[in-house]
Amino acid sequence: MSSTSRDVQTNAATAALETDASTGDDARLAQVDAQINSIEAPRSRWSRTLNLRTFSSLKHRDFALFFVGSSFVSAGQWLQQITLSWLVFEATRSPFMVSLVIGLTTLPFFFAGPVSGVLADRLNRRFLLLVTHAYLFGVTAIMALLLVTGIAEVWHLLVFSLASGIGWSFIWPVRMAIVPALVPREELMNSIALSSASMNFTRIAGPALGGLLLATMGGGGNFSVQAIFYGVMVLMILTMKVPERPDLGQAQTSSFWNGMMEGVRYVRKNEVVLALLALGVTTLTLTMPLQSLLPVFAGEVYDIGPGGLGIMMSFAGLGAFVGTLTVASIGDIKRKGHVFLTCFAAMGIWLVIFGLTPWLPLAIVFLMILSVFQMTFMTIHQTLLQTAVTDEVRGRVFSINMMTFGIMPLGTFAAGGAAEVIGAPATMAIMGVIITILAVVSFARLKVIREL
Repeated sequence: MSSTSRDVQTNAATAALETDASTGDDARLAQVDAQINSIEAPRSRWSRTLNLRTFSSLKHRDFALFFVGSSFVSAGQWLQQITLSWLVFEATRSPFMVSLVIGLTTLPFFFAGPVSGVLADRLNRRFLLLVTHAYLFGVTAIMALLLVTGIAEVWHLLVFSLASGIGWSFIWPVRMAIVPALVPREELMNSIALSSASMNFTRIAGPALGGLLLATMGGGGNFSVQAIFYGVMVLMILTMKVPERPDLGQAQTSSFWNGMMEGVRYVRKNEVVLALLALGVTTLTLTMPLQSLLPVFAGEVYDIGPGGLGIMMSFAGLGAFVGTLTVASIGDIKRKGHVFLTCFAAMGIWLVIFGLTPWLPLAIVFLMILSVFQMTFMTIHQTLLQTAVTDEVRGRVFSINMMTFGIMPLGTFAAGGAAEVIGAPATMAIMGVIITILAVVSFARLKVIREL
C-alpha cells in the first residue's frame, strides 16, 4: 500500500471514529479503532525496521559543529599523510625514512601525553581545542610556504612532522574528553562511531584528492588546503558552547604532579581500563605500520605511483567507513567484548592475506576488508573506554591511551627496517601472524573483556 493511500484511509477512519465517539456507539467505536490499528501496523513495522540511529547524535547542535570541524581536520590529516610519505619516499627511496617521518608524528604522544591529560582535566576543554588547532593552522601554513617557495628539504618535512605531532598530542585527549559533554550517554557510542565514520569518509576522498593535488600542484598545494581546513575547525570551536564542568574547580586544587599520578593510579586499579589500554597499544604497534609502508607497496610492489597510492588509501578508507557507519547504524551493540576480540583476530588474518597478495585489484579488496575490521575494533575500543571511566579523570586516562601512539613508532621503525631486508609483503604477513596469535590468547585469558 502506498503512503498516500494509507494516509487517506487513516484520515477517513479517524473521522468515523470521532463521529461514533460523539454518538456513543461503543461497538462501532471498537471496530473503527481496530481498522485504524490495522492501517497503521505496516507503517509501524517498517518504521521499526528502518529506524537506524545512524545520525541521531547530530541533532545536538554543539556536537554537530564539532563533527563538521573534525571532518575538515580529518580530511587535512589524510592530505598530510599522503604528502609527507610520498615526498620523503620520492626524495630518499627509503622505506625506513618513510617510516621515520610518519613515526615522528606520533612520537610526542609518549612524552607530552601525561601533561596534556592533566591539562584536559584542569582547564577549559573548549579553550584547549581552540589554542591547539590555531597552533596547527600556523605550523601547516609555514610548511606550505616552504614547499611553495622551493626552500623545503627532507629535514624540514621531518621537523614539521614532529611539530605537528606535538600539537596532536595535546588535541587528542581533550577531543576524546569533550565528546561526552556534547551528547547524552545513550548517544555516546553513536557519536564515537559517527566521528570515526566521518574520519574514514574523508579517508576515502582525502588520499585520492591528495594524490591528484600532489601530481598537479605539488606538496605546497596540499599543505595550503590543510591549513584552510584547520581554519574551518577554529571557526567551529568559536561557535560551540560546552557546558561547564562541576568538577573543574576541584581538579585545579591538587598539584600538577598529584593530578598526573591520580590518573596513573586510577588506570592501575581498574582492571577493565588497564586491559583495554594494553590491547590498544598492542594493536596500534602492530597494525599502524601498514600506513607507513603503503607508499612502498605502491612504489615497489605494484609500481603505481602517487595516484595509485591515493587510490589504495581511498579504498582502505572506504572499508573503514563501512565498518564505522555500520556500528553507528546498529547503535548499542550487545556482547561488545566478543565482537571486539573477534575483530582483533580478523585484523591479523586479513593483514596476512593482504601482505601476500601480488595482484593489485585483489589486494585492494583485501585492504578494504582489513579496514572494516580495524575501524570496528577501534570504535568499540573507544566506546568501552569512554563508558569505563569517570569524567573527572577522563582526560588523564585518554592521555595515557594516547601515549600508546608514542610507542607506535617502535613498530613503525621495526617494520620499516624489516621491509628493507625482507620486503614489505613479508613484513606485513609476519605482523599479521603475531596479531592473530595475540587475539587468540586474549580471548582465552581476558575474561574481564570477553564478558563486556
